[in-house]
Amino acid sequence: MNYLEIIERRFPHLPGDGFYLKPHLPATQLGRVLASNSRIGSPSDVVAFYRYGGLFSGGSVVLTEEQVFFDGGSVRLEDVRGGSTNDKTAVLSINKGGALDSVNIKTNSADDAKRIAAVFDAIAYAPKTDVLIEKLDSYDAFSPEAINWLKLRDEVLKTVESLNQMFQDGKITLIEFEETRSRLLERL
Repeated sequence: MNYLEIIERRFPHLPGDGFYLKPHLPATQLGRVLASNSRIGSPSDVVAFYRYGGLFSGGSVVLTEEQVFFDGGSVRLEDVRGGSTNDKTAVLSINKGGALDSVNIKTNSADDAKRIAAVFDAIAYAPKTDVLIEKLDSYDAFSPEAINWLKLRDEVLKTVESLNQMFQDGKITLIEFEETRSRLLERL
């Protein structure tokens, strides 16, 4: 999946705080980021980055369309499962071989950590390619009639649950509930 649209919408462009978003990537800052992250193929791959810290204790978080690079590693955006904060640290939750793992990313402030975590949360809740393909594969074995029947069944069950709630709230009588439920179940 291409996460470019999510990054462009959610990643802030705040040069004063170290947040830079394409097309406003300053060449000198981009050069420093690329020098410290040799795993990035080309300057044109960089969509956004965040630089933090001072001269000797700084670092960066770099986003391309498919990966996030940070001091000490990189992760495919498809493996991102969430973002949270712990004071001045953004905590990135990732899928690592089926298990949930976390990566700590240092920032300059708690606000910066929240901004980065929000970007990762948006990425985490985007539809994942592997999940979508798995769902498509699971429906390939069914005929269109079977899929329509499953959809009808789901709608009938939701309606029965709704009727049950109306009965519990005293909005309909037991007789109305039973009659309507039986008519709905006959459709199946």
